[in-house]
Amino acid sequence: MLVPGSRQLSHFLAVVEHGSIGRAAKALNISEPALSKTIRGLEDLLQVPLFDRLPRGLELTMFGKSLASHARVVGAELRRAVIDLRELRGAEAGQVHVGAGPSFAVGLLPRVVAALLETRPHIRVSVIEGYADTLVPMVLHGEIDFALVTIDATPSDAELRQERLATDEVVIVARATHPLASSGAVDFADLIDQRWILPRRSDMLRIRLEVMFGEAALPPPLTVVDYASAGFACRMLLETDVVSFLPRRLLREELDRGSLVELMPERGCWTREIGILSRRRTQPSPAARLLLDGLRADAGGMGQ
Repeated sequence: MLVPGSRQLSHFLAVVEHGSIGRAAKALNISEPALSKTIRGLEDLLQVPLFDRLPRGLELTMFGKSLASHARVVGAELRRAVIDLRELRGAEAGQVHVGAGPSFAVGLLPRVVAALLETRPHIRVSVIEGYADTLVPMVLHGEIDFALVTIDATPSDAELRQERLATDEVVIVARATHPLASSGAVDFADLIDQRWILPRRSDMLRIRLEVMFGEAALPPPLTVVDYASAGFACRMLLETDVVSFLPRRLLREELDRGSLVELMPERGCWTREIGILSRRRTQPSPAARLLLDGLRADAGGMGQ
């Protein structure tokens, strides 16, 4: 069976990205007739139309959409293979691309990256902070090596591998001078009218908190700030009388100092699974393996 070459696929993806033969040809620094010939040859090889030719430009057919999805993965894997070979022969120090949920990008990951750079100072680490709806497609498309996420909140996919690292407890917190901090026993009814700072609705922390309120027969709490950075949320808690739902491990120093307090240590707690999300059919690069080993070792000391 004949399969497209890497040049054909890269030219095809250029047309997908630019939406026209003319713009893609200019970006590739080749002639329009040459690029048109490549696309026609690819369609002839696959025996399907990849684009609908419309007055406003080119639009992917169902076949084109499928090929584009696979071609992006192929391209990412080829780039990774070249990097791996260069790393193995010592031509490059190594690079790893990792995604992390907001709380992991502030808590666990910086500590492990810092330890890695102490022993491998020439490795380059690229960190993308985001939620599962952003990070999962990036893992599937090969744009990042792996993601550090809440794995029990991640959609199942046959292409994804999940590796459990540790458990983590998420708690309801406020600063020590918050009126509820000295009011004695706190219940969900006391929290419903408080000002909350929470991640956006696609984040599992927020979803889980709303479930807890629902189980208490109450509506979701009033959110005054939606955040995408757990570091920002921690700072806001110290600056004003807001309430939040954050990992206890992330707040350990503030809780130990007494600057932050848990409002419902028993009932307002959720235990989640921290883990690594990666593509099943991809082997990690040497640099990615080192970072993964560091995460596993650190998680082993976190307690299960």
